[in-house]
Amino acid sequence: MSADKQDSHNKLIMDQFTKQAVPFANVLAHSNQESINLLIKSSQMNKGDDVLDVACGPGLLACAVAPFVQKVTGIDLVPSMIKKVLSQMRNIKKIKCLGKGKSAKWARM
Repeated sequence: MSADKQDSHNKLIMDQFTKQAVPFANVLAHSNQESINLLIKSSQMNKGDDVLDVACGPGLLACAVAPFVQKVTGIDLVPSMIKKVLSQMRNIKKIKCLGKGKSAKWARM
């Protein structure tokens, strides 16, 4: 893919995910407690673990697992997703978020 096409593709992805940040966060299926409990149990997370949530989106999983681990780091390419995480985690000190929309560089890794 040419650099121009890659840049155009990255912009399209950023635009679409930016538009979807709030609606995505509000879909109840994404925060189903039964599914979260199954993930925590099957992954055998414990208080000493550090968790990396790649493509964390609005932080639904990061916020859900934070009470069970030492630290959660969420990364996402879309600034509006990170903004949503930050708005949800006011009282959660264990979460660190990375990502400032540098998708052009990250998408090529």
